[in-house]
Amino acid sequence: MESTMKPSTTVRLPDGTELPWEGFGTGPLVYDGDFADHSERLLGLSLSEVIEQTSRRLLPYRAGGDAPALILHSASRTTRGFDGDVNDLAVGRIPYDCSTYLEARAVFLARPGDLAVGRTAPWKESVRVFGIDSVDLEDLEHYYLYQALLVAAGRHTEGATDVPLARIIDWVRAHPDAIVRMYTLDREMQIFLLWLLRRTGLESLRIDANNHVVSIDWNRKRHIHPFVEDAESLSVTGMTPDELLAAEQRLGEGYRRVGMAIPVLPGYTVARTDAPAERFVEEAVRAATLLRRRYGLTQAFLKPSESGSGACIVGPIDLQDIALVRTAVADAHRYGDDYLLEAAVDYVTVPGARTQCPVAPSGHIRNGAIAPGLTLQILDRFSWEGNAYIDRPEWERCGLAVDLYDDMLRAMHDIHAAFLSEASTVDGSHGGLVTGGVDFAVGRVGGVCSATAS
Repeated sequence: MESTMKPSTTVRLPDGTELPWEGFGTGPLVYDGDFADHSERLLGLSLSEVIEQTSRRLLPYRAGGDAPALILHSASRTTRGFDGDVNDLAVGRIPYDCSTYLEARAVFLARPGDLAVGRTAPWKESVRVFGIDSVDLEDLEHYYLYQALLVAAGRHTEGATDVPLARIIDWVRAHPDAIVRMYTLDREMQIFLLWLLRRTGLESLRIDANNHVVSIDWNRKRHIHPFVEDAESLSVTGMTPDELLAAEQRLGEGYRRVGMAIPVLPGYTVARTDAPAERFVEEAVRAATLLRRRYGLTQAFLKPSESGSGACIVGPIDLQDIALVRTAVADAHRYGDDYLLEAAVDYVTVPGARTQCPVAPSGHIRNGAIAPGLTLQILDRFSWEGNAYIDRPEWERCGLAVDLYDDMLRAMHDIHAAFLSEASTVDGSHGGLVTGGVDFAVGRVGGVCSATAS
């Protein structure tokens, strides 16, 4: 999504409507595109050369330890935090303010001896309260910190003396064993870190992030479900619902690319690409028809493939109301992302909890290995607000079925193994899954489906 605005005061929606940009910690300035001009200007490299150098010189960190860290953890364009905030403005909800929130939260990753980089008021308060050494980038115009870093790198290269990157360069040069902690290794971060290597004279940096293939290609949801046309081509005669669901998942990108087979909800990927709105809508209507006819489902959610933290989710949508489906999908088309039409879940709730707590667990990969246990997501509607650790004994004490807990841990092992498979070598993702989370749902979806963990 492109933003057109008067400086830091309004944002223009895709339909031309202007809304006030108020209550945010940053401005609405966002660059879209492939950043080839930044790569050429800062590095003299093409994007293919950036990818090649990234694979050799920005090395995923797979071991624990006490190495100091450069904290560059913030929102990324790959998860469309800006789009989610704009969507909230458009429908009258209080925005998540994803960039500001993630920068402030990033300070919790820091320890004494680390260097944190940010610019927002909550971030400044966090580094002050926790006593963390910090660099204020002093740029509140850009929504994304990573894009603000590229602009600062350009000004630094041109000799500007008011750019605070010199402290970062000196700190990294003095700590060549440091780990760079970030949300994801998107294209902006690749270019900035390669620029930082040139400025420090170092050959490589260790990064607490997935490799460039996983960061760019796998940091989205479209690999979970098959495309509508592929699902329609499947002969389903004589299949049980479980057999059908497994067969459909084997048509998805996850299985085709790396052989990843995990529990999933019924659902389909509606490809956005450059399709006109009418074709996008008709494909979603066909997906709704498949969910009704194959699984007897009456409700589903529209979920953007790339957005994180619950942004831009629409639903539940009545699959029997085709006019409503068309309206919701036509609106989603404006945001330029592939969408999933996925079965709605009536979540089981944690028995005895003081407030209603849906059983929405997550498994995690840390330092290239599967983290112990699971966590329960803390949700505000669809938006993620945190996680609470839960081990198997506590899960059982909550009165939840232990076989589901074991199924989810087994799925985490299967995902981890998929990125170490022979197929992942061809894919370019072999060993590249170093950090990340996988969300599950425990509940009922109705129709021909039984209680499901997905």
